[in-house]
Amino acid sequence: MRLPSFARRPDVAARAAVNDKATGPVARPRWERLLPDTWQGDSRESAWRRARGRRAASGLLVAVASVGVIGAVRPADEPTKAVVVAAHAIPAGQRLVAADLETTRWPLRASLPAGPPLARLVGQTVVTPLSPGEPVTSTRLRSAHTLPPVAADQVVVSVPISDQSLISTVRVGDRVDAWAAASGRQVGRDLRVVGTVAAVQADGGRLSAAQAAQPPGVLLAVDRSVAGALAMAQAGSQSPGTAVLLALRPTT
Repeated sequence: MRLPSFARRPDVAARAAVNDKATGPVARPRWERLLPDTWQGDSRESAWRRARGRRAASGLLVAVASVGVIGAVRPADEPTKAVVVAAHAIPAGQRLVAADLETTRWPLRASLPAGPPLARLVGQTVVTPLSPGEPVTSTRLRSAHTLPPVAADQVVVSVPISDQSLISTVRVGDRVDAWAAASGRQVGRDLRVVGTVAAVQADGGRLSAAQAAQPPGVLLAVDRSVAGALAMAQAGSQSPGTAVLLALRPTT
């Protein structure tokens, strides 16, 4: 006897279709195909590997975001300036060499006396001790003597002159002849004037030539023999400014 066939109910047919799909191959996302082979599949080990990878990626993203936030809220670097400092302890009276100095950065707001650049510090003499890292400022250096330019075999001597008319006439670059007033002997010829000296009293007050305790004078560039002769002419003179007579040579 043949049994009659009955049509499946819709809900039963739907469940059967789902079961049929479950037994077939499962489609994977495309990104999962980029993972290592041991990370793919439905096994518990593969799922564990994928979960661990997701946690590591999440931690990395959090770290990158934290760095970005810190960089955004951190204040800008303070402006600085280059300062020449002592590379080590330097005693007073020492002449500076390049190894004694180094350049470092100090905050721009730091109040420091002006100091020469490093190249100009080499060869200068410090007047007070310097500690390592201490700025080398102008107040720590011996004042340089500013001498007129003269030949290598010459020296600069000062000759007091009480003749006010001469001292008001002579200029730097003029040429003079010199005589010892006591003996009338010529002690210098064609001497170049490289500077003048104002009349200065002991207290530093500037006076006229007639009132000055120390008369004005001129600076002459001479060789050593002439310097000795000028010194001999002025030795023992009771009246400064009259021991040596200068005669201004005419300019050509």
